[in-house]
Amino acid sequence: MLSDLSYTIGIIGLVEYNERLEISNWLNCSDNSLSDPRDCDDEHRVFDYERPHESPNKNSPSGSPIGSGSIEDEDEESDRWRRFLAFNKWVFTIGDADCYPSVPHGHLHNKNNPYPKLNPYTGKAFLKSRAEDVSLRLSRAEMKTLWSDSKFVQHCREQVIYYEQFAPAYGFPDARRGRHHFPRWR
Repeated sequence: MLSDLSYTIGIIGLVEYNERLEISNWLNCSDNSLSDPRDCDDEHRVFDYERPHESPNKNSPSGSPIGSGSIEDEDEESDRWRRFLAFNKWVFTIGDADCYPSVPHGHLHNKNNPYPKLNPYTGKAFLKSRAEDVSLRLSRAEMKTLWSDSKFVQHCREQVIYYEQFAPAYGFPDARRGRHHFPRWR
């Protein structure tokens, strides 16, 4: 549903829409007959097994692998920034004006960290070079957990709506590709 909305308002184009559909089909395949569609694109990957990554916080609330859920930041911008913490490391914020790699996207550990960024629709994490860091990629189980969380889905919906209002005429560089034959619905 969020992909349909994002496509309709022009935040994503046909290629991204189709990629999200393919990932959704893979996640919903109950017999595991579909292979991970993300394994097909080796063009911009970074295999970073040397860098240490924090292990999941063992003190997270029981029964909540997502993390702390939707919470308010405790800083001077709390009216503007509402955040959702996923897996105790990916911070998603409403009010993030940046649209790369997706709306919304997560920042590793802190909303002010410019990179790595997580595209929750594909589970891919990207570095400054726009290369994927496979070591930060969400697993199938993590993606299912994330998208099963109604608070997360609501948070994403709010960010997509915020972005449409924030940048209604912004010409997303890749989103309009392949859309010139389709009307822009309002």
